[in-house]
Amino acid sequence: MTARSQTSSAYTLLEMLLVLAVLGIVVVGSFNLSEINVRSIQFDLNDVRLTAVREAILGSPEAQLEEHLFISGFAADLGRLPNTISELLRPESLPLWAYDEATDQWSGWRGPYLHTFALQEGLSAYPDSWGNLGDTDSFGWNLSVDQTEGTLFLQSYGADGVPGGTGYDSDYPQSALLIQRGEALVDIVGWQVTVHFYNPEGGPTGGIALPSADTRVRVRLHYPDSGNMSWPPTWPATEGERDQANYLSEDITLAAGAVADNAVSSMVMSFGSETKRAPFGIRSVSVVDDTDGTRIGDSAQPAWRVELVSQLQPRPTAIAWNLE
Repeated sequence: MTARSQTSSAYTLLEMLLVLAVLGIVVVGSFNLSEINVRSIQFDLNDVRLTAVREAILGSPEAQLEEHLFISGFAADLGRLPNTISELLRPESLPLWAYDEATDQWSGWRGPYLHTFALQEGLSAYPDSWGNLGDTDSFGWNLSVDQTEGTLFLQSYGADGVPGGTGYDSDYPQSALLIQRGEALVDIVGWQVTVHFYNPEGGPTGGIALPSADTRVRVRLHYPDSGNMSWPPTWPATEGERDQANYLSEDITLAAGAVADNAVSSMVMSFGSETKRAPFGIRSVSVVDDTDGTRIGDSAQPAWRVELVSQLQPRPTAIAWNLE
């Protein structure tokens, strides 16, 4: 009886040891599984932060104002991509949001375009999901931008915060093209603007048909350069340079007497067949003298507003332009 009881107790103790061993395995396994889940969550959070940066630059693709896309974001406001993440948080030396009467446009910095609770030396910062802040104005991010092509690369350096690495220390994402060509810059090659030139009767010329001499004219597209609307500092010197300028159409001749009093003459101007791109956003156009860039006709009339939408070639546009 006693021996049997001792045997039963021994088996029970062995069973307890086995249960403890299994529980230990489960606990360790659960810890490793939790660690894996935490790491996965950090990658997911990094994706969320990458999406936030993209929308800060290009605006939300789902935002609409009535039947039109609500055009917003750093690129639309400033006319270029950000050179650093910090430009999305504070204006640095960029001009602030303001109205330009000559071109009938708003432009400039109106951020912050990103919202964050992180600080670096008392200033807002935007770390990656690993909390890396780095030692540059892009914090823990690897940012590379090509303003001419309109592309922007952005990736995290991973858990270790340094380039390269494997596993959780590897750079993420591997394909780091956040903004592709054609998203921030709109292709305007071949875009046609039909100008209806109107010569009001009884204008300041005393009823003389305008222009009084043959005049080479172009359509000028107005958009900000780093938030500044007052550019270029000097007008392109040669016809070839003007033909290649992204903001100018090909020139045409507005012949003397081509538009009689109280009459309209329509002419089509194209932005040519060469590579031409302009930053997306609410823009405007006006008719200018080819030789010096001064506005032709009524200087008091506002420029004509147009919408340049990301990844869409502009539709043919018609504008009415008073010659006096």
